[in-house]
Amino acid sequence: MTLSTIRIIGLLTLECVFSSVSSAQRSVTLLEALRSTLSNHPGISIQEQQVVADRGLELQAASIFYPVWVTSLTQQRSYIPLTALDQLTYLADGYPRASAQVLTYTDLNSSYTKLEPNGIQVILSTDANRSEDNLLDNFGANRSISQFRIVLPLLAGRGRDVVEAADRAAAVEVNAALLDLNQTISQLMVNTAQSYWN
Repeated sequence: MTLSTIRIIGLLTLECVFSSVSSAQRSVTLLEALRSTLSNHPGISIQEQQVVADRGLELQAASIFYPVWVTSLTQQRSYIPLTALDQLTYLADGYPRASAQVLTYTDLNSSYTKLEPNGIQVILSTDANRSEDNLLDNFGANRSISQFRIVLPLLAGRGRDVVEAADRAAAVEVNAALLDLNQTISQLMVNTAQSYWN
């Protein structure tokens, strides 16, 4: 190593030592203390999560006015083996030769429901099904039902005040949570400033 290299390494070492000493002696400014409180205090995070939770409850309360469409399709098939005596009985009665009775039932159901803010509920539904039996009903049986219903609330259940009460209450909860968050932030900033000056 040359003398100039040793001098450079020595100067860099002294610079590192003095910079670490000066940063350790350096005091925290009020602005840095406030920023640290706002970014690191768990009370603020808790209040922020409470606001998020209350907004979710507000969305859930408003969802009663969303239309609901439900559709289902089911099919059941029953296979019932026949004894030799049952086979002969059905054959003697003129039914086709079969080693089992097969029952098939198919059902298609669909409905639409919508609650209006004034309390009126509209319901549309349809149900179609088919049942088949390979021994007793070769042609099968079809049945369908369609309905259109309007539900009008009477007396205490009528009107916007009753129907929208949960939605309005959820909005008040969100505003209260925001006020709590603002109060928590303000109180923590005051506490930090007082601690800084004391």
